[in-house]
Amino acid sequence: MNQTNIKIQKINALIHKNIFDILLKKINNKQYILTITKVKTFSNLSYCHIYIMTHNNNKLIIDKLNNIANNISYDLLKKIKLKRQIKLRFIYDIELINLININNKIDEF
Repeated sequence: MNQTNIKIQKINALIHKNIFDILLKKINNKQYILTITKVKTFSNLSYCHIYIMTHNNNKLIIDKLNNIANNISYDLLKKIKLKRQIKLRFIYDIELINLININNKIDEF
C-alpha cells in the first residue's frame, strides 16, 4: 500500500467520525436514523462521497443532506483543519440491501 492510499484512508476515517458528529447536531430529528456506511475521498482531496443508509430506507434525507452539504463541508473544514473545503456528496448506499437480497435468495434454495 503506497503513502497516498494510507493518507486517504486516514482522511476517510477522520471525515467519517466528524461527519457523524456534525450530522448528529444538524439532524436532531428522531425520524432520521442514519448509518454512514462508507466514505470515499478523491486523491486530490477536492471531493468526497459519503454513503448513507437509513433505518426505513428513506431516500429523501439524502436530498436534504445534499442541499446542506456546503454547510456540512464548512463545519468539517473547521473540525479537521484541512487546507481547503471538500465538496461533499451524499449517496444512498444500496450495497447492503443488495447483499441482503442475494443472501435471502440463497437461503430460498
